[in-house]
Amino acid sequence: MATFSIPVRKTITLRLDANDVGQINDGLECRRMTWKRTARYLEFGHADGEIEECSSAREANSIAAFYDRIVAEIQRQLDGKHR
Repeated sequence: MATFSIPVRKTITLRLDANDVGQINDGLECRRMTWKRTARYLEFGHADGEIEECSSAREANSIAAFYDRIVAEIQRQLDGKHR
């Protein structure tokens, strides 16, 4: 019988200038948009811009959602809405 465990999420605190974090967030936003374009390409057969190599629109949307969460969390912290 196989056993599975859920990995524990670690929180890491980085001390960076707000402008640096903004630049990181902009880069992540670009990645998010590329994955969204990839999903559209795989669904509809065309895209305006760069796409990623991927096997399905579902996979691309899943990766885009991962970036959505990261970008939103960084923006929330930049806006000073700490938990």
